[in-house]
Amino acid sequence: MKKIRFSIFILFIIQMAFAQMQSADSLFRHANELYKQGNYAAAEDTYRKIAESGYHSAELYYNLGNTAYKQNRLIDAVYYFEKALKLNPNFGAAKDNLTFVRRGLQSGTEKLPEVFYKKIWKKFVRLFSSDTWAVLSLIVLFLIAGFILLFVFSSSPKYKKIAFYTLPALLFLWFVFLFSAYSAYQNENKKYGIIIQKQVELFNEPTLDSKVENKGVGGEKVELLEEDEFWSKVKFPDGKTYWITRDSYKKL
Repeated sequence: MKKIRFSIFILFIIQMAFAQMQSADSLFRHANELYKQGNYAAAEDTYRKIAESGYHSAELYYNLGNTAYKQNRLIDAVYYFEKALKLNPNFGAAKDNLTFVRRGLQSGTEKLPEVFYKKIWKKFVRLFSSDTWAVLSLIVLFLIAGFILLFVFSSSPKYKKIAFYTLPALLFLWFVFLFSAYSAYQNENKKYGIIIQKQVELFNEPTLDSKVENKGVGGEKVELLEEDEFWSKVKFPDGKTYWITRDSYKKL
């Protein structure tokens, strides 16, 4: 009897989840139609209802970015395109639209230039999530163990030779995958925000009596280093850190 009740409960949960997905899909199609008709405000409201229901996707935030841009809300458009790229860093259309919208905003701090090998490494790490890299490193580790056993216990000189020359390559691959998992984990756990005010004061200490070091502009992406009830320490694209008030940005 308990098994039957449990099965019914599981079926009920699956049915509810399926109904929610159908509802989100229906709303998404309706919002797309509103967008095509030029009713951008209504389309945005519908897209936001989908997000508020708990459904999140890169395509959803990409469309929200487009509706915000059509209503000339460039800072909101930047926020939504950044949300889309957080879910899918390889979303080409979102990257292109984000670049285009940023040109319409007042130029802020310039990003520190990166050497070519760091750019290549970042692209490589973004191929998979940290979990996937970790699984790949475990698979290679098992292979290493297998080839060690082959080298130690095999009586065939041929197999010993194969194991001897294969092990260094596997060890190198294991190190690369393990370090990729670590790098991906660090990237996934960094917190970012978008400056939502047209201009924000940048302080050297978390108090209004401290010196205003600089001015930040709306749409800039900052890394959140520390947060308290009223203040946040943030890092700008140029590598400089300042304190800003919590109400001056929106978390991604």
